[in-house]
Amino acid sequence: MTFLFTDTTCVDICPDGYYRDTDENHCHVCHRSCKTCYGKHSTQCLSCSPGWYKQEDRCVQICETGYYANNVTYSCGRCHKTCKECLGPESTDCLTCDNGFFLLESKNECHASCPELYYADNDKHACERCHPTCLSCTVRSKVIAISCVSNFKEDPERCEKCHDSCLECKGPGPLNCTECHLNMNLYRDENRCVPCCKTSEEETLQECCDCSEMHGKNEQKGLGEHFCTVAFPLAFERAKSPF
Repeated sequence: MTFLFTDTTCVDICPDGYYRDTDENHCHVCHRSCKTCYGKHSTQCLSCSPGWYKQEDRCVQICETGYYANNVTYSCGRCHKTCKECLGPESTDCLTCDNGFFLLESKNECHASCPELYYADNDKHACERCHPTCLSCTVRSKVIAISCVSNFKEDPERCEKCHDSCLECKGPGPLNCTECHLNMNLYRDENRCVPCCKTSEEETLQECCDCSEMHGKNEQKGLGEHFCTVAFPLAFERAKSPF
């Protein structure tokens, strides 16, 4: 069977941009969005014209929400289920998030709950950065702390810096330490950090702890006027030497 392509030309196959009408034996022009088609309507495309993307049986210039433009196949691919708008099919291709998810912009990911250091902004549907001192914070404000990063304490709802002698603390000053820096150990009776003994420094230190004793050994070692009892790692008690 041949089809009339022009007033004077018959073809066996209608060229791109045309479809065959078997009732009239004519080649009719496709919709402008279709490169190839099986009918005259925009919903009867087989492939798309340059600058258009195939979405089901039609061609569009902008893919619908929940889809992205694939420039290899010239089709609209579905976004990851967490994404409302995206650049590709992966969970790390999100631009905006579906309901119930929050965008972590630094990774282009959508999260049901925001990770540490971020809070969920319900207006922006995004994970916003807490204040740098906060490990976690409330939805209401990035400076209202729930927990603090290392070397800061909560006081109240804000993170305040610990004393320089403390690695972690429960309040201001040197007598509220809960953890100590390297080469220091915690004297629990006064919640302060005491330096570890070193042979070259023992004579100059007014007090020090034997940091080599670990893991529940209950030994006492005389250190001038004081001695340390090793109760468990990072916990030492100081008392007057009986000698």
